Amino acid sequence: MKGKFLFGLCFFGVLLAFGAQAAFAASYSVSNFAELEAAAEAIGMAEKAENPEEFLLVIQDDIECFYELTIRNSVQIVGGGHRLLSRSAQEGLLHVEGRLLAEGLLFEGARGGALRVDGFGRGDQLSAELIDCGFTGNQKGGAGGAFIVTAGGTRLEGCRFEGNESGSLGGAAALSGAAELQNCDFIGNRAIEAGGALVCGDLTLRDCSFEGNSAEQGGAIAVSGGAIMQNALFRGNTAVSGGGAGLLYGPASLEHCEFAANGALGETGRGGALALLGGGTLKGCSFLGNRAQDGAALWLAARLGDAEYALYDGLFEQNAAEASGAIVALQAGGEGEASLRVEGENRFFENLGAAVLAPANRPVEGGGRLIEEGRDAAPQAGEIAENGAGWYLVETSGGSLNLRAKPSGESALCGRLARGGAAHVLGFEGNWAKIQKGDRVVYAYGAYLKAL
Repeated sequence: MKGKFLFGLCFFGVLLAFGAQAAFAASYSVSNFAELEAAAEAIGMAEKAENPEEFLLVIQDDIECFYELTIRNSVQIVGGGHRLLSRSAQEGLLHVEGRLLAEGLLFEGARGGALRVDGFGRGDQLSAELIDCGFTGNQKGGAGGAFIVTAGGTRLEGCRFEGNESGSLGGAAALSGAAELQNCDFIGNRAIEAGGALVCGDLTLRDCSFEGNSAEQGGAIAVSGGAIMQNALFRGNTAVSGGGAGLLYGPASLEHCEFAANGALGETGRGGALALLGGGTLKGCSFLGNRAQDGAALWLAARLGDAEYALYDGLFEQNAAEASGAIVALQAGGEGEASLRVEGENRFFENLGAAVLAPANRPVEGGGRLIEEGRDAAPQAGEIAENGAGWYLVETSGGSLNLRAKPSGESALCGRLARGGAAHVLGFEGNWAKIQKGDRVVYAYGAYLKAL
C-alpha cells in the first residue's frame, strides 16, 4: 500500500519534532524515508506557494526511498551532498508539483526517472533551479532518464549527470522550456532517439562538458530552439544518423567550444560534431578528430526557410569524412538554402575529405581564408601503403593516445590524439607509428591504431 501505514505512524512524530508550523516559511529536517514521507505530505497540505523558499526541506542523511514521493507544492531542498536512492524496481524518486530549488542533492538508481518537476507552465519563469546536484545510474522508458521538467524554464549550475538512460529523448534530462546550464558535466548518458544527454527548448550553455554520450540523433544534445554556447567541451559523443555531439534546430551562437572525437557513425551519418539546421555563427571553435560520412565536423542545412552560417577563426584537425564527403558540408537540397560566410583564418590540418563542400549555386563567401594543410599527399580512406602509411582510427580503451618525440615509451610526451579520431600515419618503425603533426614528426604506439 505504498507505505500508508508507515506514514500514519510517523506523521504526528514529524509535527511534534518540528513544532507548530505556519502556513508559510516552514522548515523540515529529515534523515529517513518515514520522515521524508511525512514532510512531503505536510508541505503538500499547506497553501500553494509560488516561491519555493517558503518551504525548506533539509536532507540530513542518505535516504532509501521505497516509492516515488510527490510534493504538491513549491519547495526548497538542501541536500548537503546526501543521496536519495531507489528501492523500487519501476518508480522514480521525487515528483514536485510546483517550483523546485534544490542544492547539493544526489539522485541514484531510479528506474522510473529520478526527478520530475511540473512547475507552473509559464515559459518565462523558472520551474526548476538545481545547484551542485547529481544524477547517477537512473533510467526511464520515456523522456528524461534522470530528470524531466514538464513546464517552464530550468537553470542548472555545478550539476553532474552520469550513466543515465532514456528509452526515448534526453538520456539525462528532458527540459520542456528554456534551459540555462553553467559548469555542468554530462558523462556516459544514453537515449534511444535524440539527445543522449539533454533535450530542451532554447539553450544557454557556459563552461560545461559532455563526454561519451550517445543517441540516434544528437549524441549529446538536441535543441529545438536557439542555442548559445560558450567554452563548452564535447568529447567522444556519438550518434547514428546525425549530430555526433549535437543536433541544433534553431539559430546557434558558439564561441570557443571544442569538439573532439565525436562521430555520426551510421551509413548516412552527417555532422560528426554538429548538425545545424537553423543558421548560426561559430567563433574560435576547434574540431579535432571527428568522424562522419559527410560533414565530418559540421553539417549545415536549412530546415525552414534560408539559413545563413558564419565561421570565424576555426580549427579543423584530423577529422575524417568518406572519400566523397567533406569536413564542413552544406546541404544540397531541402526546404530552404544554406549559405556559408568565412571570416578570419580557418585552418584545416590533416583532415580526410574536402575542407568545405557547398553546392555550385551557393559559393562560400566572406573576407576570411580557408587554409588547408596536409591533405593533398594523404591517401584516401582504405588505402594503406606497403610501409603501413595511410589513415588510421585511434582506438584506445579509455583516454587519448600519447604522442612521443621518439619511438619509445620513455621518450618525451609531445601531444595526444583523441580517442575515436583519425590520424594519417607516414609509416611504422617496429611497433610505433610515425605521424606528421604540424612541422614535426611524432610517434604513437601502433597497437591503438586501426586502419580506416
